[in-house]
Amino acid sequence: MTTLGRLHEKDAVTRARDGPAFRYVAVVNPSALVAWRMRRLLDTDADHASVLRRFVSSLTKQDEETLRRLLSDPDQT
Repeated sequence: MTTLGRLHEKDAVTRARDGPAFRYVAVVNPSALVAWRMRRLLDTDADHASVLRRFVSSLTKQDEETLRRLLSDPDQT
């Protein structure tokens, strides 16, 4: 239960009440899982600016444009 609780805190699983207990379900959305992994990797380095700068500089032009669009309007899909 401790492991499932920690995974829930990290948004790796969802949970719903099932009587007196919880039912846990793994996140099946691949993009959500990749985003979760990216966040965990970012958290391993205290210098987030340096990591993000290097990440952004490695993006393709198309991905960079997508990121700029998302940063200006996060509700875009």
